[in-house]
Amino acid sequence: MGSAVRVRNLREGEASAFPVTLLDHGMPYLVPEWVWVVETDSHPSPFAIIVASFSHGWLVLWRILALSPLPPGIPLNWFLEAHPQVFAEARSRGCVGFLTLLADDRPAEAQMARIALRLAGGTILPFHGSMCVGPLNGEGGPR
Repeated sequence: MGSAVRVRNLREGEASAFPVTLLDHGMPYLVPEWVWVVETDSHPSPFAIIVASFSHGWLVLWRILALSPLPPGIPLNWFLEAHPQVFAEARSRGCVGFLTLLADDRPAEAQMARIALRLAGGTILPFHGSMCVGPLNGEGGPR
């Protein structure tokens, strides 16, 4: 039987020691106060990270990454234990809601949408389009 799941904020410089799976977060750098690492007593090193940011009162969830397969003793429903802790911390920092972008054609993301509806009282706002990202290098285009 695994131990209770707990979350804490990323410590400065800690990410450089993460396994490769957890480094695939897609961000140019991580802001420690908006990144949570997930641990248990039976596995004290991070087995998952939740990458978020704050934007105009919203907790924006960007990536949720976990080791696969999970280490022994980690509950398969670890996210159901971790997300209320993250949401409580975000509320204490002034967030009034959460926002995330999910793809309909990815089973894990469709499942995440169902979790958001059921547990967090969320709403799905479907859209067709693209999320665009690009550098702000001052030269008008990508490098």
